[in-house]
Amino acid sequence: MMTNGNAPYTGGYIKVAGTLGFTANIKSDLDIKEVEAGNYGVMVKVTLPTDVDASQLQDAIKWDKAYFSLTLSPPLSGLIGTPNFPMQFDHHVYLDPDSKNVFYLKVKGIPVQAVTSGSTAYLKMMRSQDQTDLANNMTSSGSQLKPTALAANGVTTSTAGSGDLFGIVFGGNSYGFSIFYNPNASPGLLNYGSAMQAQGDIGWSLAMVKNFSSLGFSNIQGTANVNFYVDVAKYQGNVADSSKQLTAGKLPPSPRADGLFDMKIGIYGTNQLKDPFSSSASRTTAGKTPLEYALVDPAATPLSSTITTNMTSWNAYASPWDTKKSLNAATSAWESVGGDKTRLNNVSLTDTLTDRTVTLNTLTDGVMVTKGKGTDAAGTDYSGTTAPTLGAVGTSRFARVVNYFDTTKGDATTAAIDKTTNTKAVLTTKAYTAATAGKAAPSTDATLTLPTLTTTANKSYLYYMGTSASSAGTAIPILGAPLFFNQTNTPAASTINWNSDNVYYIKKSELASGKTVALKGTWVDDYANADTISASDNKSGNTLNNFAKVEATDSKTFSLNITSGTSTSALNLGTDSTLLGLHTITATINRPTLKLANGETITSNAAAKATVNVYVVDDSVNYDVTAQKYISNNGNQLTQQYVHGPTASNGQTGDTVTMVDEFTNKGTTIITPIVVVPLAAQLKQVGTPTVTVDGKAVTAQVVPMSGYFNIAWAGPIAKGSQVVVSYQVQATAALPASGLTPTDVMMDQSSYVVDTNKVTLLPAATTGGIEITPPTNLEFGTQTTTPGTYKNTDGDKTLLVTDNRATPGPWTITAQLSDFTAGSRKLTGEAAKINFGTPALSSAIFTAGGPANQLVSYDYADKKPACPMFSKIFSCS
Repeated sequence: MMTNGNAPYTGGYIKVAGTLGFTANIKSDLDIKEVEAGNYGVMVKVTLPTDVDASQLQDAIKWDKAYFSLTLSPPLSGLIGTPNFPMQFDHHVYLDPDSKNVFYLKVKGIPVQAVTSGSTAYLKMMRSQDQTDLANNMTSSGSQLKPTALAANGVTTSTAGSGDLFGIVFGGNSYGFSIFYNPNASPGLLNYGSAMQAQGDIGWSLAMVKNFSSLGFSNIQGTANVNFYVDVAKYQGNVADSSKQLTAGKLPPSPRADGLFDMKIGIYGTNQLKDPFSSSASRTTAGKTPLEYALVDPAATPLSSTITTNMTSWNAYASPWDTKKSLNAATSAWESVGGDKTRLNNVSLTDTLTDRTVTLNTLTDGVMVTKGKGTDAAGTDYSGTTAPTLGAVGTSRFARVVNYFDTTKGDATTAAIDKTTNTKAVLTTKAYTAATAGKAAPSTDATLTLPTLTTTANKSYLYYMGTSASSAGTAIPILGAPLFFNQTNTPAASTINWNSDNVYYIKKSELASGKTVALKGTWVDDYANADTISASDNKSGNTLNNFAKVEATDSKTFSLNITSGTSTSALNLGTDSTLLGLHTITATINRPTLKLANGETITSNAAAKATVNVYVVDDSVNYDVTAQKYISNNGNQLTQQYVHGPTASNGQTGDTVTMVDEFTNKGTTIITPIVVVPLAAQLKQVGTPTVTVDGKAVTAQVVPMSGYFNIAWAGPIAKGSQVVVSYQVQATAALPASGLTPTDVMMDQSSYVVDTNKVTLLPAATTGGIEITPPTNLEFGTQTTTPGTYKNTDGDKTLLVTDNRATPGPWTITAQLSDFTAGSRKLTGEAAKINFGTPALSSAIFTAGGPANQLVSYDYADKKPACPMFSKIFSCS
C-alpha cells in the first residue's frame, strides 16, 4: 500500500488470512447428503481495530476473491492424506449491535452433488453461482483444489473404482473409501480406491467423511483456512471521523502505540449456530439448509485468535495550517486541534484536507522556499518582506501534524474529537505542479523547483509527508496532505527615465577631443540587487554595457557620458557624418535576481528601457542671434502652463498650447533657416505654423521627424531682421509628473545657429485641484530711490490660477515680497509694493489686483462676470 504508486495508505487491499486449529466431531449417523448440500459451516467473527466502522465494509469486501476451507487431519493422515472441504462466504456482513468495530461472516459448505452409478462416479455443481467460490478455494499448501473442471464446467468426468483388494475399500466400490488410495501421493502398487475417491480432492474427501464412522474416526483435529480481501478504496471511513475525509478510501489508522494493524478472528462451529427458521429449512437441499438461516448462539464462545500483522498503519496526519495564524481565515466544521478550529481556505471552497490553499502577498509575506539559511533546517520560515529583500516563506510555517489517536501513554481505546498535535513527527516537503487545478497527485504530477516568482493559479502545491515514531522506535509514515499556494503582487520591474523627454541639442565642439556631455536620468527599483544600466545608440550602433551598477541603497540617479570617438567610459556617438544629426539613445536597467531572506536569490530578469533623443549640431560657424520662447495664452506671454491630457471631462481631447519663438539676427546672414522643435511622446503637432520676417508673413512648411519636427521657410534672414515663429502642440496623453521643458533650436541647414530658453508644461490635475502658475521674472530696470511707480519692462508677466473644482471659488492667493538690496542698501518689501493693476475682465480670464502681501482675494460666488465665462482660468497681471 506504500509502493503501489498511489498516495500512502490508498489504492490497496487489506488481506485477512489465517489458520485456526479445531476439533471436528463427526456424527455416527451423518447423512452424506447434508454434506453434499453444504449443511455445514461456521460463523467467523472479525474484530477490527478501535474506531473502524464495520458497517462500511459490506461493499469493500472482495467476495470474488474470498475463500474458506476446512482441512481434517485423521489418524494416519500422513499415509491416507488429509481431506479438504471447500467452503464459501455468505456474501453478507453481519453486524454486532454492541461493537461497531466487529462484524461476522458466515461460511458454509459449497453444495456439490456426488453422483454414483454402479462402480462409477462423478461430481457436479448443484448451483452454477457457486463455481467462482469453488475456484477461489486453495489448500493450505497453496495449490488449487482439484478437479478444476468442476469449477470451470460445473461437472467432472466420470471415473471408475480401481477394485476392492482384500476388502479394503470400505463402503463399496462406488462411494467407499480405501486407506490405500491417496490422491496426493505418487501411484503405488496398493493405490486402490473407490470411484468417488478418484474424483480428486473433493470426491476423495467426501468418501472419507462418509465412511469416517466405519473407519473408527470421531473427534478429529483440523484447521480452518480463512482468506478474504478488503478493498480500502471502497471503505467509507471510521466512526469518529465525522467528515470521513481522513479515513474514507484509506487503510484505517492504528490505535496501537507500536503502529501495528491488528485484528482478532473468532470461529463459531456448526453446533454453536442456531436456525431461527428451522421449520422452513431442508438439510439436504442446497440453498435451504438450516445453516443458510443460522445465527450465533448468544451463549456460545468462539474459538478465537489474535492476528497481529507485520503491517503498520498511520496514526498521525499532515494538516497544513498557518502557525503565524494570520492566514487561517476559515473555520473547520470537522477538525478541532487543541480546541482551535481555525483553518486555511480551500481551492474548492469546501472544508477538505485535500486542497487547502494560501495566497502569499510577495510584497508582505515573500515567496515560498524549501531551503533554510546556512545551517538552518530545510523549510525554516523567514516570512516578511522588507525591501530590498523578499521574505522567504518556509514550509515549516504551514507544517502541522495531528494525531488521530493519542498514543503518547500507550494504546488508544478511543479516537478523541478534539485532536492533539504531534510534535515529534519528522516532516519532508516537496513542491509539485498539479495537472489539474486543485487536484494533487504527487505520484504523477511534475515536480516544481522553488523558489519561483511565477505560480499557476491553484496548481502549485507543497506536499507534506513524513514519519512519526512508534513506541518501538519504528518510523511510521504519516498520512500526507497537499497545500496549494498562489503568489501575488510580485515586485514590479525596475523603471528608468531620462530627466527630460525633450531633444538634447549638443554642439559638435562639446564632444570633440575626448570631451563628454553628461545625460542624466533616474531609476526606481526598491528591490534592486546588482542591477546594471547599459546604453545604446541607434545611429552609430555603439553600446556601453553596464556603465552603472546600482543597489537599492544607492541614490536613484544615473549619469551617462557621451562623446565622439572610442572610449571605455563614455558612449561613442561616432565621428564626422555619423556624429551629426539625431541619435536615439536607449538606457536599459536590468535586475538579474532578487534577494531572499534565507540567503537565496531568485531569477528576475526584470528590465526596463527609456529613450532620449540627442541632436548633435555643427557649431563651426559663429552666428550672432538672440532667441526667446514663450507660451501665448490670451495675449499673455507665459513661460509655464498646466496642460490637461485627454479625459472624459474634455471629450478625450487634450489641451492645445501655442508656442512662440522670437529671433533677432545681429550677425551673419542665415541662408536656409530651420526651426527644430522637440516633440515629446505626450504631444503632437497640430495646425499650421505661422512665420513672419520683419513683420511680413512667409510660407512655412512642417517636416515631421522622429521625436521632433522642423519648421522651414525660404531664406535668407539678413542681419538686423526679426523673425517670429508660432506653432501649436496638443496633449495626446497625460504629461509626466515632472513636466516637459522643451527648447527650440534654429539651424542654418545643418549648422547650429541658436537655441531658445526653456518653457515648462506641467500636468494639470484632472479633478478637484487649484493650480497656480506664478510669474517667473519681473524686471523694473535701474531706478533712483525717488518714490514713484515703475513699469515692468520685461514683457507681460501673468500669474495664472486654474480652478479645477466642480464648483469654482472662492480662492485666495497670498505672496511675500523679499527685500530689494544693493550692497548694504536695502528697501524692504513693506515699503515697496507691486501693483498688479485694476481688476478687469478679458474674455474668459479674470484679472484682479491688490497689495503685494495680498495679491488676489476673489470670491467667485459673490462677483458675477459681465460676459459669459468659458473656462475656469483666472489671472492677475
